[in-house]
Amino acid sequence: MPDVHLCKHCGEAVDLSRSICDNCGHALTKYGGQVGMQEEFDRKLQGQVDQLSGRPLWVTWMTVMLLLSVLMWPVRSVLQAWGGFEHSSAGGGQYMVHAVSILIPLFDTALLVPVAVLLLLLARLVWMQQALGWRAAPAALAVCLFAVGAVWGWGLGAVWAAGALVCLVMWFQNTVRAWYGLN
Repeated sequence: MPDVHLCKHCGEAVDLSRSICDNCGHALTKYGGQVGMQEEFDRKLQGQVDQLSGRPLWVTWMTVMLLLSVLMWPVRSVLQAWGGFEHSSAGGGQYMVHAVSILIPLFDTALLVPVAVLLLLLARLVWMQQALGWRAAPAALAVCLFAVGAVWGWGLGAVWAAGALVCLVMWFQNTVRAWYGLN
C-alpha cells in the first residue's frame, strides 16, 4: 500500500503525494490551497480556450457579407460602366459626347477598384482575428448596405440588406468580442 495520511477534515486516506484531499477538497499541506487554486485556474482557463478556439458563426458571416459586397457593388459597377460604354467612332461630329462618355468608366474604375481592394483586405482582417477588422467591419458593411441597395435596387438588394442587418446586430455579441480579445 502506498504511503498515505488521513485528511484532518473528513478522515479519508489520501496519498502523500497529493496536496488536496480527493474526497472533500481541503488542503492537506500548508500550501495545498494555493496548489488547488492554480489547478482550478488552469481548469477555468482551459474552458475559456476551448470556447474561443472555434471561429464564431458571425465572423464567417461577416467575411462572406464583405466578399459579397465586393462582387455586388464595386466589381458590378465597374463591369456595368464598361459594358455600357460604346466603342464606336465619333461619327456625325459628336466628338465631345464621345470624349466625355469614356470618362465615366474611367472614373468608376479609378474610384471603385481601390474600394474593392480595401473591402477584400478588411474581409481578410476579419477572418484573421484582427481587432481592427472587428472595429471597421460594421461601418464598412453599413456603407455597402446602402451602395448595394443603390446599385441593385431594393428588390434583390433587400434580401442582401436583411442578411447584412442580421450580421450587424449579431456582430456585437460577447462571444464575437471575446474571440477578438476585446472583452
